[in-house]
Amino acid sequence: MPILYKYRNFNNWQFILDIFINKRLHAAPYTQLNDPMEGMYYYNDRDSYNIVTENIRNEKQRTLICSLSSLENNNLMWSHYADSHRGIIFGVEIDAPIYPAGPPNADICTRVHEVEYVSDFIDITSDMPTGTAATARKILSKKLLPWGYEKEFRVFSRDEYIPIKIVSITFGLKFDDSLTASLIRGLKKKFCPQATIKTMQETELR
Repeated sequence: MPILYKYRNFNNWQFILDIFINKRLHAAPYTQLNDPMEGMYYYNDRDSYNIVTENIRNEKQRTLICSLSSLENNNLMWSHYADSHRGIIFGVEIDAPIYPAGPPNADICTRVHEVEYVSDFIDITSDMPTGTAATARKILSKKLLPWGYEKEFRVFSRDEYIPIKIVSITFGLKFDDSLTASLIRGLKKKFCPQATIKTMQETELR
């Protein structure tokens, strides 16, 4: 399985401890994500507009999302999601298949999708996958081009938490709290001794 990365700050230690102790990441409804245009799309068939859009809305609300990145060394990601390099990155493996946008219409257990970055919202009027679940996943697997720097992968699930294996821990360039560092190293030793741990170097950033 490829390693994916979760950028975190230390504003809420409960979340950090939960990742270590329970080896899981939180999945949220799309409405709680930071893009106000999340989940938007076009559908122009007036005859079926109400029922189709209502079904898709319900399915999107049932689909929980855990967002990760394929990049460990992205300067903007460090700045936006890890307290301007004062935070941490978890490198994780997820035991689930990876699909392109819009896989076959099996119900969601846990699925990993690579996000496709597009210039406009998806139009599903004449190109709907079979079934509402696959349509919702196809919509939620696409984001507008300005977000492309995130190189995002999304874990879709019905469950609030996604089981993970922690394989690496990386401190940011501005991380300088020795007490926190000692605590993180202690948590690593107890809960994921096989994981590597390091501090990000300037030469590694993109």
